[in-house]
Amino acid sequence: MKQAREVALDALTACERQGAWSDGYLKKAIGGAKLDGRDAALATRLCFGVLQNRMLLDFYLSKLCATPLHKLEASIRNLLRLGAYQLLYLNRVPDHAAVSEAVSLARKKAKNPRAAGLVNGVLRSLIRQREALEPPADLFTRYSHPQWLVDSFVARLGREEAEALLAGMVLDTKQFTMRTGSRTFEAAAFLRRSGADTGDVKKLFQNDLEGTIAKYDIIQNAKMYHEGIAVAKVDHTVGRITAAQAADELLNISGIDTSFVLFPDQEGRVILSARSMGDVNVQVVLEKLGGGGNAATAGAQVPGKGVDEVNDMLLQAIDAYLEEE
Repeated sequence: MKQAREVALDALTACERQGAWSDGYLKKAIGGAKLDGRDAALATRLCFGVLQNRMLLDFYLSKLCATPLHKLEASIRNLLRLGAYQLLYLNRVPDHAAVSEAVSLARKKAKNPRAAGLVNGVLRSLIRQREALEPPADLFTRYSHPQWLVDSFVARLGREEAEALLAGMVLDTKQFTMRTGSRTFEAAAFLRRSGADTGDVKKLFQNDLEGTIAKYDIIQNAKMYHEGIAVAKVDHTVGRITAAQAADELLNISGIDTSFVLFPDQEGRVILSARSMGDVNVQVVLEKLGGGGNAATAGAQVPGKGVDEVNDMLLQAIDAYLEEE
């Protein structure tokens, strides 16, 4: 039975060889392999992540691979991209797992018996050198989008407007890690070339020391509930933005795919903020508490109840959701 990485690899190779539509082929491949929700999500992220960053991945790989990428078998070329994407973008995937799986797939897919050694060597070189990698000077390679797209945008936006739009994009996509498709990167490339300064954008989201301490105080209260779900209950009022940032930050911790933060406000309500990058649809969970949002980001306000009572309600809602699934 195929696993997530092999399904993603087959989809990438089909896209390149046959001009297949990535989403259509991938859905068919996921169904054929009977992947569960978690593996289907991984295969989707791997496939789309490589497609969205392919020019940049090829730029780095070409510096590490003695054989020109275009001369490699399509499966090995895409396998290198797949491994490089995991090593550069997916902190939750251990390096050894990314390399080991890639080598195993090379042995299975390649016609050339030396391909597995090449894959192993290139990816291990990437691990050793990734901290010293210099991004390409041209923005169309850096953002993996056609030059004509970037040039077109330059003529339409000024620096201030471009920077404001890019800031909103960074916030909405959680640094391009959630709800990010190929068009997202096209727009980002446009904005950057139009004068948006990514350094200035980053400063817009900086916290002061007090806010940072408050965020990590929330995280210290987190407890695991079921596999991959963290719940942080705070018994005092905190800023809504701080709570939302804590919910985001919890997803950066290994083993956590879903996070819930709840705290009392000054108007007698309990506020909940939820995030998910896995199988759990937090919108459905918080709808049971009168909230809403989308599958990855949701919130709720519960009036007239204490934080402990709402915490119990939340745990019951999670249990009910998991039983329904």
